[in-house]
Amino acid sequence: RLALMGASKTGKTWGAMTFPNPVVANFDNGLVAFYKRSDITNVPFYDKAWIESWYKRSNELPKTKFPAAPAFEEWLNIHGSKLESDQTLVIDSWTTLQDAFDQDYDEHPVISRSTGKIDDFGKWDYKIDYSRNILAKCKSLKCHVVVLFHEQDNRDVNGQVTGKIEPLMQGKFQKKLGLYFTDFFRTITRAKLDPADKKKVIGAEYFWQTKSSDDCNLGSRFNLPMFCEPNFEVFKKAGGL
Repeated sequence: RLALMGASKTGKTWGAMTFPNPVVANFDNGLVAFYKRSDITNVPFYDKAWIESWYKRSNELPKTKFPAAPAFEEWLNIHGSKLESDQTLVIDSWTTLQDAFDQDYDEHPVISRSTGKIDDFGKWDYKIDYSRNILAKCKSLKCHVVVLFHEQDNRDVNGQVTGKIEPLMQGKFQKKLGLYFTDFFRTITRAKLDPADKKKVIGAEYFWQTKSSDDCNLGSRFNLPMFCEPNFEVFKKAGGL
């Protein structure tokens, strides 16, 4: 179970697609470059029409305009146990899944029984329960699991940037994300220089950072180098698969 944290355009999706037979819970609609690959199963949670058809097959019309979060939970309940050890569930991305939860909740908030008003704290309690339930189900699957996270600057209680990088997720559950993964990496990119002219940029190079540094907390169950190729093969070479 791999968490891949990184900024946009640092190769999170590309790295995830190196895992065997990806089944992508696709919230970001970022698979255009992979449409010709026959080994990828695209489950389009970004698509309103597809979500509506999913609910109709379940004999329940959607209650919101874009109920991606409850649709994914239902899909995971039904199909998660069917995924085999030679497959990979990719959640792309956790950040957008959380946004979908917020949208669904804001249209159907919890009403306090005592006051009859919206419970301002109810959203966070339900969000923690939802997140815990999704990741606990992922831990029980037979297949590989890769979850993609956008990243953000960590801030202290006064809102000041601390110099640390962390997964983009609001609320206290963010601190517990690491408990649900065997490996937590960060995607890194840097300019690729022309060997004949070190001042000339000819492209980009991509890496996985596998160990903690001063600016982020990471880790792996394997003895991997600090930076490695962003590819499923690194696990196989480490002797763990």
